[in-house]
Amino acid sequence: MYQGPGRESALVRRRRRHALPRALPWQCLILFSLVATACQPGRCRSSASCGTGEMCVHGFCVRGTDEVVDGSAPNGIGGSSLSAATPCGAPPNPGELRIEEVLSSPAPTDDLNGDEIASTRDDEFIEIVNRGPATLDLDGVSVWLGARLKHRFQRRCLASGYAIVLFSGGTAVWTAPGAQVLIAEKSQSIANDGVTLTLKTLDGGVVDTAILPKLPVGHSGVRGLDGDAQLIDHALAPYSRGRRHSVGHCTDGSEFPLCVQSQRSPSFEPTFDRPLDARP
Repeated sequence: MYQGPGRESALVRRRRRHALPRALPWQCLILFSLVATACQPGRCRSSASCGTGEMCVHGFCVRGTDEVVDGSAPNGIGGSSLSAATPCGAPPNPGELRIEEVLSSPAPTDDLNGDEIASTRDDEFIEIVNRGPATLDLDGVSVWLGARLKHRFQRRCLASGYAIVLFSGGTAVWTAPGAQVLIAEKSQSIANDGVTLTLKTLDGGVVDTAILPKLPVGHSGVRGLDGDAQLIDHALAPYSRGRRHSVGHCTDGSEFPLCVQSQRSPSFEPTFDRPLDARP
């Protein structure tokens, strides 16, 4: 029977009282995210949510601990240090751990390590990338400039596609997604007129070699597309769009590890996701 406008039957009123509240779109997204994350094995936000003898690295539980053993900030940025008893992966083989970018002569105004002090010595950097398919344990890996030992890693976990930026001095304040930021044990004092850089294992085996030529002030040397040991001027490198350097990022300015993963694809195209005037 029609009851006229503004009136409801008892049945309609009962249904309205017992109906569930309508979820807002953002509530649905949060609920979906929580359920999806919970359903993925090994996912984590901190090491507290991992099992015994495991730690949280890049959102996944891996074997290891959060112990800091090499003087860096806890877990670094984009990586973790490990206790001697729990290696997180195999040591690097040649071609897996690679020197990607080197800056020997920062511009006088470049504060690249983020400590608010522009230094032509402290803001020198060496960028090292895990180009292998799996997480690497860098225990004992050393960085050499010519015949001079500049840094030796203790147990440090570096996931596939991630990077380490090793500054010459100062304080490592600057951060970047996918990059672990450290200060070298010894001031690097990278020769401005060119030098050969080498990564070696604890037993002296050569993991990688890069040859840095003399470059203009403020310009880093980077790998070309062929991966040749002879570094080239960053500003002239393919996809650099004239940038002088790209500390903690791929040459086109995109972020680790996604840029490394995309470069493995036969259909690789640069992303150019950073404006030309953006740091770096």
